[in-house]
Amino acid sequence: RRGEAVAALAGIGNPGRFYRTLEGLGLRVGAVIGVPDHGTLSPQAILRRAAGLPVVMTEKDEVKYNPHSLGRAYALGVEAALPRIFYDRLDLLLGGAMARAAARKEA
Repeated sequence: RRGEAVAALAGIGNPGRFYRTLEGLGLRVGAVIGVPDHGTLSPQAILRRAAGLPVVMTEKDEVKYNPHSLGRAYALGVEAALPRIFYDRLDLLLGGAMARAAARKEA
């Protein structure tokens, strides 16, 4: 619900972006559960740091933690929005690599 305080858990390289995403969705980050990138915490540590607030985590973290075992815990899916030029350059690079591989196979 808009304005509801949550505990944000993000074991990713740029957790601030995740926190801003939650705020942009109308949630209030009442507690931050800091986890190093690729790090883990025990369920007890998460609940202690959440201080009774519902926990919202990234989908990446959902794989490591069972949100159902934490009570009120939820995973928020996020997508990277890359510019079209990224895909164009990737296609160009992959196309060149595929052509070289095919030429080697024919030789």
